[in-house]
Amino acid sequence: TTVTITCTDGKWNKLVTCEPVDCEIPNKYHVYPATFSCPEGTTLGKQCTFQCRPPAQMKGTINILTCMEDGLWSFPEALCELTCLAPPPVPNAVLQTHHCSANRHKVGSFCKYKCKPGYQVHGFPKTTRKRVFKRQCTEDGSWQKGTCIPVTCDPPPLMFHGVYQCTNGFQFNSICWINCDDGENQTGLSDNMIQCRKNGNWTGSFHLCKKMQGECQPPRNSNNTLNFTCKEGYGIGARCFPTCMPTHDPVILPNNMTSKDVAHWMNPPKAQ
Repeated sequence: TTVTITCTDGKWNKLVTCEPVDCEIPNKYHVYPATFSCPEGTTLGKQCTFQCRPPAQMKGTINILTCMEDGLWSFPEALCELTCLAPPPVPNAVLQTHHCSANRHKVGSFCKYKCKPGYQVHGFPKTTRKRVFKRQCTEDGSWQKGTCIPVTCDPPPLMFHGVYQCTNGFQFNSICWINCDDGENQTGLSDNMIQCRKNGNWTGSFHLCKKMQGECQPPRNSNNTLNFTCKEGYGIGARCFPTCMPTHDPVILPNNMTSKDVAHWMNPPKAQ
């Protein structure tokens, strides 16, 4: 930089000093993500080195920046590349993408997995069971989560509640049985046993033991406001459907409403 000074009345009009060019400490706009070391300073001709911050890995060998005459750092000959290491194994899943077992995966790359038989991807309803999922390498060098959970079967009908036993609840491969002990066979197990399959369905269904025969009393209607429909009778496993009986009390409406404004589901016999 050139500066002109003028002698006026025996004095120079400016006080001029020369200071070394200072490039200042490098930042993320030079190399990212990295840490910088400048033990000799940041002025003209000085050099700084950088190291990549994990999980980033250095690509190149010369990790030196030099302060130039224009006050800018030299262009780096190496860079820090954000990558992911080999993804950790997912319990009860098999890695389908073979190259994913190595390191140095670029941000945004995917690895494909498949849950083992009897397991499904966590987070999906039973109606859309999924066994295949992907995990992505994210910008912080970690992998997206992925979980395989055991397939479960629906509980047996309520009519059998409390009379059956299971080896592992309602999970895949669990066996549930009822000990009839009523002379139907020697074991009491083989003809009244079900197993949860990998598709979430039971291998069969329970049947009533002879000693389970009987009927329930008709449902009680203590305040005469319910009507029960029991087309299946009152035997074990039969179902009754309650409905509310219509009320005969008139509905009192506000001053700004008429019977035409009453919600259709109320269906009052009278309105006043």
